Parts: sequence; C-alpha cells; structure tokens
Amino acid sequence: MIRHAVLAILFALAVVSPALAGEPQPHRVAIQVSENDPARMNLALNNAINIVKTYQGRKQPVEVRIVTFGPGVTLVRADTSPLATRVKSFVDGVPEVSFDVCDNTLAALHKAEGKEIPILDGVTHVEAGAVTLIDLQEQGWSYLRP
Repeated sequence: MIRHAVLAILFALAVVSPALAGEPQPHRVAIQVSENDPARMNLALNNAINIVKTYQGRKQPVEVRIVTFGPGVTLVRADTSPLATRVKSFVDGVPEVSFDVCDNTLAALHKAEGKEIPILDGVTHVEAGAVTLIDLQEQGWSYLRP
C-alpha cells in the first residue's frame, strides 16, 4: 500500500516537475482607464511603461492590458485622443502593452454622436470593458486603477 502511494507521488512529480521548470509565468496586470482625464490617462501609460521596465530589468516576463471604457475610451479615439502619439508609440514599440476598447461604450457614442467612432490602429475591441476586467482578474491578472 505504501509502495503504491510512493509510486503515485513519484509519478505526479515526474509529470508536474517539467511544467514547473519551464518558462516562468508572466506578471500580468490589467489597467483600467474609465475617465476622460488626460492626467489620469498619462498616469496609466506611465504605470504601464514603469511596470514593463521594472520586470524587464529583473529579466521576468510581463504583460499589461490597458482596458478603456466609458469616458476613458477617449484615450484610444483617433479623432479626440489627447495622447494619440503616445498610444501609437506603445502600439508600435512596446509589445508587452496592449489596449482594449469597450464596444458597449462605442455603441453608445455612435448613437449619441451619430457617427462611427474612429479608434487608433492596434487597439483590440472587447464586448464590455468592465466585464473584461472581471474576466482578467478571475484568470489571475492583477488589477490597477491609476
């Protein structure tokens, strides 16, 4: 009986050990941008780049998702973003950082403004920004709201 238990433990370790010895899991953080405030938007971008630089300096993988919804979608609007150039530089040069825009918010803006809302290239559409944040947290992502 003990022999079987020992064999079962050894088998489990043989299966699990290679996974543990593989690539380290990335640090993952979701940053909420839900206000049309250039200072807070800039703070979110500063947080993102500082997080990336810190973990890169430690030689550790990192992923950052900036999730925009409500008034915060202004950050990624091609027509009104006060930080469009900076967002483009992230999209083009910082692959560890990605941007999401809430389709629920875009639908409401389309209705209110009577036109399609142009979004910067490289931004991913998500059904609902708030739900995306919930989903990411349930998947183990850290959450930050600057």
